[in-house]
Amino acid sequence: MNPSSLTLERLEFLKIHIGSNVDYSVPEGQSGPQLPFDFNGINFTRRSQLRYPPEEAADPKHFFCKLGVKVMQEDQRDKVIPYEIDVEVSAFFTYEDDTLTEAKRFRAVRFSAYQMLYGAIREMVSNTTARSTFGMLQLPSADFREAARIESEDDEERRKNRLAKLERTKASEDAEDVEIKTRPKKVARKRVADKPSENKP
Repeated sequence: MNPSSLTLERLEFLKIHIGSNVDYSVPEGQSGPQLPFDFNGINFTRRSQLRYPPEEAADPKHFFCKLGVKVMQEDQRDKVIPYEIDVEVSAFFTYEDDTLTEAKRFRAVRFSAYQMLYGAIREMVSNTTARSTFGMLQLPSADFREAARIESEDDEERRKNRLAKLERTKASEDAEDVEIKTRPKKVARKRVADKPSENKP
């Protein structure tokens, strides 16, 4: 087993809302602690964010990623869900490799981060619902490859714009610094005080 190039530094839950849906009916003959729920046709809402320090625009290494998953009854057409879920988690990562650059790096970071964060969300939902009304609910597996590919292209476009802005700002500051250094100094004239006239008797 080879270690991942993306190191998880810290993970934090920002929001945990898991509530029983009173309109849900437990299937007849259910046995066991896990609720046998079919997620086909269920509408999920996913929200995400990826950030890195502005000064690392040329070579991002430290990332903050946030992922939220929301499943609400009002978003469903035909099915009744046992629990309404709105969970958001964030984490700090360090990219330890230089193999991938530009959009490919963002794609790898998003894909790996999404897998870790969604795994944490699934675990939180399972642990919480295991002690709830209808029994343990396990969220389905998810494939984030396409989402990571599309969003990484936007990440790279924003990175290029940010880098260009930083370079323009630095060029402007350098130009001002040169102007200050080359500006001729004014020679201060010493004012000679008038000598008091001597009055002869």
